[in-house]
Order: sequence, then C-alpha cells, then structure tokens
Amino acid sequence: MNSKLKKIALNDRYSIIWISGKDSETFLQSQLTSDIEKMENLSASPTGYCSIKGRLIATAYICKLNEKNQYLLIVHKSIAEHLVDSLKKYLLRANVLFENKGSAYNIDGIIEENDPHFLEKAMDIDPISLFSIYQEAQSLFIRFPNQRTLIISPKITSNLGPIALKTRKIVSVDLDEWIIKNIENGIAEVSINIQSLFLPQMLNFQKHGGVSFKKGCYPGQEIVARTQYLGKVKKTLYRGVCKVKVFAGNNVVNTKTNQVAGKIIDCAKKNTDQYSLLFVGEVNCSDYTIQKEEKENNFTQLIVNEIHPFVISK
Repeated sequence: MNSKLKKIALNDRYSIIWISGKDSETFLQSQLTSDIEKMENLSASPTGYCSIKGRLIATAYICKLNEKNQYLLIVHKSIAEHLVDSLKKYLLRANVLFENKGSAYNIDGIIEENDPHFLEKAMDIDPISLFSIYQEAQSLFIRFPNQRTLIISPKITSNLGPIALKTRKIVSVDLDEWIIKNIENGIAEVSINIQSLFLPQMLNFQKHGGVSFKKGCYPGQEIVARTQYLGKVKKTLYRGVCKVKVFAGNNVVNTKTNQVAGKIIDCAKKNTDQYSLLFVGEVNCSDYTIQKEEKENNFTQLIVNEIHPFVISK
C-alpha cells in the first residue's frame, strides 16, 4: 500500500503566542484549564481559557519547550490578540512576556495516509508519540491525533524540503482536509464567533485532556467542576452533513420546536456535494436545520443530515 504525506498551510488557521519569564508556569497554571505544572519538557496538551462563568473564551494547544519556563500557545488566529489582552489583565507584577510571533513562522500540517509514522521514517527518527514534540534546530514537530503532525518553523527555513526530496510523496491540499480530521475526531476549536458560549463539557473538551479537575483555581473553575460532578449538561457535540457551506456561529435549530438549540463550530468541504459539520446541539435531539443569514434578517434553512453525537466513554 502506497504511503504519502499531505501538506496543509495553517498560517490562516492558527497563530503562535510565545510565553516566557520566570513566573510563566505559575501564571499559566492559575489561568488555564489544564495542569501546566505536570507538563514535561517538549510536550503539548489541549488547554482552555474560561470566563468567570465557565464558558470557553479560547481553546488552544500549549507546548512546554524547556525548563526555562518557555511555552507557546497555538490558538485560532481570530482570537489570538483577544486572548493575549485578556491574560495580560491578570499579570499584575508577574514576570511574564507574551509575544505573538505568527508572522515570523510557518505553521504547516502533515497528514499521513496509510502509514501513521511515515513522516518519522522519512526523517530517520523514532516515532513521535501523541502530543509529544520533536525539535530539530529551530523547528518543532508536534504529534496530533488522527495521523497528523503540526510543524512550526521560522519562515527563513523549511524542514519539508529535504523530506519532499527524499520521499517525493508530499502533496499540498486545502485547509478543509485538516478541519475534517478535527471534525472526525470531535475536536472543537473556539473561534471569534463562538467565544464565551460553551462550557468545556459541551464541547467534550475534558475528554480530550483539555481540563484538569485536580489542579487549583482558574477563572470559571468552580462552575466547570460543579457541572462535572453535580450538574447535567443540556448541550453536546455532534457532527453532521449539509449541502452548502456554513460558518462558525451560525444558528442550529431544533426542527421540532423551531427554537435555536446551538451553534456551528466548524465546517469543511467533504466532497463536491457535501460539507462536514461540527456543531453543538441539545442532548437527545437528532433533527436539526441551520439558519444561514444571507442578508440582514433574511435566513436560509439548511437541513442537516447524517447526524451523529460523539459518544465518548467516561
């Protein structure tokens, strides 16, 4: 079976925020939903930043680079500046520096078809485990779910050239292919149109390791913990299909009640006739339409087909 690598340019999807300073670990531990203190060097993890009401302002991937309290956040480009501004409000006298360096780096995704470690074989290195980081010179290779690797490298260099020459099997594809992998795996990434709308549990974020229930306080922690142990989540994550492209933040309507039940999280072209969807809807409902605004106060109703909830065992 032939193997090949699909390359996706991700600079339009993500931004990179570099974080340093002697107080960075302590500060991030007090603000983000994951347990920063338990991270090992050259490791990554999903993480989130919540409002005081426990709603996700941002989801991100945090990477610990070394023992010098140097980290980076990979975050949806539409919310990067807002996230930094929000975090800075709580700095007080903490020695922490934030730098948005997205313009100085290439962010590329690699999808491996057929052979889950074809990239490492092409590079003559050991397999990279999930959310581990391999560093080569100034480039970082971060293993993502669904046979994917995210590569961060300075724009003046490229680690893909030698790999391409060696394998002759790198094919450039659209961003949609990366998003479809997210949708297949139930990975919800918060963008500007869905900020502060959902508890982590509504996005199954805790199931992907994005929330620690054993660490100390962070904004919204009490509500998130109470929901986990005492509450009942009324909305959940679904994937589906429709025939027209829709966008994050478009309303999802319960067809039976004709009431807004949730929001589109992500959408990507599946084939010539269909678009894959990731959306939040009501628990135990399987009949949805989408309100797509064409003009002011003028909506088109789109039927959602092939609706599947993400059933993840506790």
